[in-house]
Formats: sequence, C-alpha cells, structure tokens
Amino acid sequence: MLRFAAAVLLYSLFFPASAFAYLDPGTGSMLLQVLLAGLAGLAVAWKYLWKQVTRPFKRSSGENSSEAKPNEEPETNGKAQ
Repeated sequence: MLRFAAAVLLYSLFFPASAFAYLDPGTGSMLLQVLLAGLAGLAVAWKYLWKQVTRPFKRSSGENSSEAKPNEEPETNGKAQ
C-alpha cells in the first residue's frame, strides 16, 4: 500500500495534467538573490571553518617567545658574560 501511495505521489509530481502557472520577472530575480546569498553564506562559513581547522597548526607570532629564531643569537640585554 505504501509503495502504491509513493508511486501515485511521484507520478503526480513528475507528470502533471496541466499547469496554468505564471512566473513574473520578480520571481526570477528573487531566485537569483537566494542563490547568490546561499553562495555568499557558504563562502563565509568555509572561511570561518578553515580558520578553525588551521589555527592549531600556525606558529605564534608573539614577541614574548623565549625561543631564539633560527638565524639569530639569543638576546643578552647588553650584559657581558
């Protein structure tokens, strides 16, 4: 019975008898705006998620790091040793 109901529903959706529908130019404009807004939202979400994924792998750029840079000597604050 369920298969029969699903078949009737699909048949009526894909093969309508006749449709007297009218789409004005405003409808096309609205659909275009929805599409563009969706793409912009996906771009912002991707950028945010990408930053969240790459944040643990970035080096800290703080000036208070005690490690010397590869080609520099440690700072001695002007005191002779």
